[in-house]
Amino acid sequence: MTSPDLLQQVKKAIASSGYPLEQRVAHALQKHGWHTFHSVTYYNNALKSERELDILAYKLINERRIELRISCKRSASKPWIFFTEDASRYFKHASTLKTFPVSDSPERYKALLGALKGLLFFSHGRSAINFAAFGGKDMAENARTIVRDGLMSALSSIYERLHPHRLLADERGVVVFLLTVFDGNMFESYYDPAIDEDAVKPIDYAQWDTRHEVDIEGRTVPTPNGGTVPIGSVLYWLGNIFRIEVVRWPFFMNYIGQLESTFGKLSPDEVRLLGKPWSPANFPKTVGPMPTFTVSNKYQDRDGVGE
Repeated sequence: MTSPDLLQQVKKAIASSGYPLEQRVAHALQKHGWHTFHSVTYYNNALKSERELDILAYKLINERRIELRISCKRSASKPWIFFTEDASRYFKHASTLKTFPVSDSPERYKALLGALKGLLFFSHGRSAINFAAFGGKDMAENARTIVRDGLMSALSSIYERLHPHRLLADERGVVVFLLTVFDGNMFESYYDPAIDEDAVKPIDYAQWDTRHEVDIEGRTVPTPNGGTVPIGSVLYWLGNIFRIEVVRWPFFMNYIGQLESTFGKLSPDEVRLLGKPWSPANFPKTVGPMPTFTVSNKYQDRDGVGE
């Protein structure tokens, strides 16, 4: 028989881990019609090793696949702090948001920026330039690495989709968001010249941009018409600036509601900017093999995360 002390120890260990948060996030998404997968393993080309993504979730909105790559982190004793600057100082470009198939049209990216301007992804007023996590006696301990791990876990999962044949030849529209869901206290700090002091305030949302060079094996990428283009050209248009959004758990469903509303309200012309539509027949709901790409450029659709 399990002793009460052992049971309490196990419960305490579980409560202090990030696993309960993963389950809560997934269940919240499922209630809103998202398909969720836990502990999705992918191969990181840069590290030459397998990694694990906490949650992969997707939903068909306006016949386009909206996909979330989620890293879940929890800290009861170490608040996260993001040091921010006015985001209006930085040039906005729609390629920061990763959409597939990749396009080489400047006009498309400009139109996408206008169509999706309501997203926090583009409308948030401040951008993080650095971050930290403080804890211990008098908050003297800087555990910055735990924040970085939370940010990079979502980012490195981008390799899961970047198979060369998917970048152009699969014309079905996909939009990928990289998220860190954080259960804990989160603050923003920035220099306020009006008072010549650092302003510090609690926040529910932050975003951090980082340059990330994508390394994909292969010299060419197949196109829908049967041709090929140099992979370097495709990666140029994909862009090497990636934005990770950090969302506090209490604010998470507000974030999801805004995301669903923005994509749901797109006009037919705006939706066409996001590639071709998906259908129930090619929108899988189970984990399985990757689809095959034949010489006739027709996909043999199979159920799978890779779809």
